[in-house]
Amino acid sequence: MYTPTTVEHPRHRLASSAAAPRSAGGERLFDLAFAPYRPLRPTAGKAGGDALLWEALQVAGARERWEPALRAIQRGVGRGRTIWGASVGAAQRTWRLRLANPGRVRLLEALRAELGPWLAVAPSVDDDGAYDVLGIELSEEVAARGCVDAVSHYLRGAEPRTLEVWQVGSAGRRRVDEVLIAEAKREINVTLPRIKASPIVDFSGDRSLLGRTLIPELFACRYLHVCRRCDADALVYSGINVDQLTWFLSRFGHPAALVDYARGQRERLDHLLFDVEVAYRQEGVAIVYPETTLYGNL
Repeated sequence: MYTPTTVEHPRHRLASSAAAPRSAGGERLFDLAFAPYRPLRPTAGKAGGDALLWEALQVAGARERWEPALRAIQRGVGRGRTIWGASVGAAQRTWRLRLANPGRVRLLEALRAELGPWLAVAPSVDDDGAYDVLGIELSEEVAARGCVDAVSHYLRGAEPRTLEVWQVGSAGRRRVDEVLIAEAKREINVTLPRIKASPIVDFSGDRSLLGRTLIPELFACRYLHVCRRCDADALVYSGINVDQLTWFLSRFGHPAALVDYARGQRERLDHLLFDVEVAYRQEGVAIVYPETTLYGNL
């Protein structure tokens, strides 16, 4: 059974999961880069990091389909050692998983064993364990096929605060994302030039575009991930509070029932920090948001 130990962080190092803060229920709390954080408030009687996942699945009518498989991963890998994501966009609803692989073991083989009763996972991919984080995506299309065709390998980049993301499947291996991680406010001099150097958005033509990509309501976060993909850029606002989360869910068209849940459960969620991702690109003079994602601990 796979058990994470220590992961290198793109900024410095990710702390050992054994040293990560625990809630009253024993849950380890991590951000999207697997860096541990301490709860904002006492955790007695509070919700776990997976509470919003189960509610999002319920609202989407997908809980019955995916909860047994996700619970199997949760049991096999351990609570708080996997990151989940719930994405909303023009295409179908997507559920994302990221699993840390600090020992560079054959984590894909372990994941195949956990998900075997429900899905085949990248059967064409040879698992050499040469990745720092393993990612998969689940959807109705995946469920219909009974197979996850490709996985994502997250690798530390050549620079200390960067990641490269590669998609690996039957079609081969291709880089799909490059990520820079920095402290949101203190290192704006690092992230802002990278944002402005986008091949997707022409910031020189309209200064107001920056305010529609670097979103003020979310910028009061801990870390900013600047992502450069093939067809869009994206920013991850890492370490926002529950009030910012509710704003994000409402602003970017996540189901109203999920917004109501976050508002109604505010006092049970206010000890947690959340990570949210906004993908964007320019179409004419407008900025459009093809996909947004909420992340949390599984």
